[in-house]
Amino acid sequence: NADGTQLISSGEDFKIKRRSALDLTELQSSGFANGKENQILFSPDYTVVGMACLSRTLTLRDPESLVIIWEQFFNDYCTSLAFSSDGTLLASGEDRGTLKVFKIG
Repeated sequence: NADGTQLISSGEDFKIKRRSALDLTELQSSGFANGKENQILFSPDYTVVGMACLSRTLTLRDPESLVIIWEQFFNDYCTSLAFSSDGTLLASGEDRGTLKVFKIG
């Protein structure tokens, strides 16, 4: 989050978790994720979290509730994510060299 006290993780248990940055204590779990999230990143203003997973799904989630607020499916694996500096665009790179840019917000 913006004050650096929390982080978001995902792992082999297919859950997305908010954790304390101090001691990694789990604060909240979203239940099941879309798959193994391999990219997790906050927007520049920390109002959304972008996540891509090996099941070829890209989601935007609310950072507090972890609820999905937007979802996009791909033909190939998403290997990278980046927000524009103003947070209005989200770029995703796929493993076959395709770059997609989405207008958000």
